This record gives sequence, structure tokens and C-alpha cells, in this order.
Amino acid sequence: MKAKFGRSGVTDAVLGLVFAADVICVFAFFFALFDENLTSRTIYGILTLIFTVCAVALCSLHGFVTADEKAAVIVSVLLGKTVRKKVIDYSDIKSVECGVESHGMRYGNVVYEMVFTITTADELEAIFLKRLNIEKDFPASEPDKYKQYLYAQPLMKISHYIDSKLHLNTSA
Repeated sequence: MKAKFGRSGVTDAVLGLVFAADVICVFAFFFALFDENLTSRTIYGILTLIFTVCAVALCSLHGFVTADEKAAVIVSVLLGKTVRKKVIDYSDIKSVECGVESHGMRYGNVVYEMVFTITTADELEAIFLKRLNIEKDFPASEPDKYKQYLYAQPLMKISHYIDSKLHLNTSA
């Protein structure tokens, strides 16, 4: 069983910081254009380039979660290359949760994200996000279809699968 996810919550926070630093460097670079000092223009230009490349790389970060009979495997992919692979045995998992969060955006748009959380026995949390492509009024207008849509999502399926494996391990 396999489910793709977007970026994790930590990655989104780091991406926000990189964007902020990039904007600051862009403004500093433009102000340095009026300065006769070539060194400051060069430094701010290089920093702008570095932060832009970091932002693009972080935007391309995604991954997937797989689960089999023995363990859950979390793989993070950056620009098509596997950068991290973590295997978590079911005996090390304390709980799994999967739910939907809505975020209000400008101009009345609402973004729905599926949030998948794995909590290990040593209280570490792995949080994964997947943006859902649904209309703003869909959950309220058609609740039964909305529930079916959520249960058909791969992250929800893998959450139920891992949860069933946790219950099998505790009852054995």
C-alpha cells in the first residue's frame, strides 16, 4: 500500500523562512543597484540566487508512505532523488491519525489539506500534508459524497491500514 504526500509541516515552516530571506535579499539587491559599491551588489545577488534555488528545491520536495506486513516506510524525494528513507516498525508506532484541516485564504478561497500524523513510542511526530482539490462548499452541500471522497484518499487508506496493524500487534 502506498500514499503520496506533499511537504511536511516542518518543511512548510522552513520554506516560509527561505521565502522571507529571499524577499529581503531581493530588496537589498535592488537598493544596492543604486550604490556604487560592486561588492554589496554581488553579495546580495548571490544570496538572492542561493535562496531562490533553496525555495525551488523545497517546493519540489515530496514523498510517499508505504506500508506492508512488517513496517511503515517513509520516503522523501527531492528533485527526483530519494533523500531520506525511514522504516518504522509497527511496534514503534504509538498512534496514527488522519484528518482534514481547512485554511481560509484571501478572496474567500478555502484550502483543504489532509493531515497524516504518525506518533512513535518515544513521542516523536511525523506530520505529512496533502492538498485536496475540492470546492469550498462541497463538504457542507454533499456530506455523504465528501465522506466517501475522504475515505478513498490514499493517506486515509494507509492510515486505516497502519491502525489495523497496530491493533493486531496489541491483541497478539
